[in-house]
Order: sequence, then structure tokens, then C-alpha cells
Amino acid sequence: MSFNLFRKMSCFFKDKKELKKRVDERTLMITEGLGGKDNINDVMCCCTRLRLNVMNPEKVKEDILKKTGAAGVIMKDNYIQVIYGPKVVSIKQALEGYLDN
Repeated sequence: MSFNLFRKMSCFFKDKKELKKRVDERTLMITEGLGGKDNINDVMCCCTRLRLNVMNPEKVKEDILKKTGAAGVIMKDNYIQVIYGPKVVSIKQALEGYLDN
């Protein structure tokens, strides 16, 4: 998790461990919403959207992605865009870190 995200969000949580736990839970939910680790080919982002290529778009669960704070989900073939707004960079970093492990 980036330091800036942690610093900005820490004002909402008294316990910093709780903050890290919540961010990790969101990353796990995003992964589940995208059909699991094995379904994710590539992760990119622009200013407001998480852009992904997935193996099987039928495994993507839009309702789960929306529970993670997504304003919307756009799907075209194997290409998925999840709209998170300006916080997308930190979401991408957390997702990439999780996928690399």
C-alpha cells in the first residue's frame, strides 16, 4: 500500500492494522470479482479506471466489483474497465502486489 493512501485513510481508522486489513479485504474482493488470480492476464490503469484483460469474462462478477467501491464496470470481450475514480492508482498497486505473491 502506498504511504500517501495509508496517511490519507488513517484519519478514518483509529487502529492502523484495521486500515491495512480493510485494504487487503478490498483487494481480495476485487480479485474474486474478476474471477480469481488465474483469470487476470494484465492490470493497467488510467486516471479513473482499472483496466484489465481477463482469460474468461464470464467469471467476472460485476456485483462484487461494485461492492468494492466501483462506480461502474464496462466489459467488452476479454477487456474489463472498473471505474474507481482517482483512488485507482493505489487500488492497482495493491492488486498487483497481491497478484505477484
